[in-house]
Amino acid sequence: MDDHRTDDALGQVREGVHQLAETAPTVARAEARAEVRRWFPRIVIAAAVVAALVVAGVGYAITDLYFRSAATDAAVTTLRQQADAAKKAGDKANGELQARGQEPVPIPTPGTVPDTNVIAQSATAQVLASLAGQYVPYTALGPAIARYFAANPVTAAGPTPEEMFTSLAAYLAANPLPSGPEGKAGADGANGKDGAAGKDGAPGKDGHTPTADEIQAIFSDYLHQHPEALCPNGGSFAQIRVQLADGGAADTWQCVVATYPAPSKTPTTTPTPPGG
Repeated sequence: MDDHRTDDALGQVREGVHQLAETAPTVARAEARAEVRRWFPRIVIAAAVVAALVVAGVGYAITDLYFRSAATDAAVTTLRQQADAAKKAGDKANGELQARGQEPVPIPTPGTVPDTNVIAQSATAQVLASLAGQYVPYTALGPAIARYFAANPVTAAGPTPEEMFTSLAAYLAANPLPSGPEGKAGADGANGKDGAAGKDGAPGKDGHTPTADEIQAIFSDYLHQHPEALCPNGGSFAQIRVQLADGGAADTWQCVVATYPAPSKTPTTTPTPPGG
């Protein structure tokens, strides 16, 4: 009796195992499909977000590159236009130098050298041509340089005062200032037996060839004596200390018309004109 019952129980167990083995794959597939249905929308959304971020990043990079390139092209175009205009002004100044017997300043063609070089050489020719003539003391360079910078404020394209000093010194080293004209003939000797004719006047002294440092000193001295020279439209040329983005400070020189509040009467620094 007990054996019969044991056999029945074992049979039920075997039948249950067989049923479980038959239904397990089906149940597993159903669970898998349910999980896929549950996670599929999230996967799709995540993939879409990632794709959108990638597309946006690429688009931003391309746009940023485009605008950087456009800004660079615009700056290069503007600089070339300045160089072209400087070349014309320099050629005109060279014509004036040649008309009075002086050598022209070599001004390269824009595009063959950096445009800033063209602008600097043109400025040199314009300063020399603005002198009263070829027989002038080199100290006349001070006001001539001041007049140039008053009409052409310093920009990123240059030239800076230092570049101007160097360029002028190089030109004058290659083309020294000419000797002064010969003095007038002396008066005839007093009537006597036969007064000797007066001797010819001695030739003028050779012009001094200044160095870049001497030209800088001339310019600085002139500005000390004429502080308004670089501000033809009013105001005074003053030193201004500005705060830089990186936290540092820099001294600049600008034409100041008015200040608010009123500046301190006790300067914190000793003013020094550019190039001084």
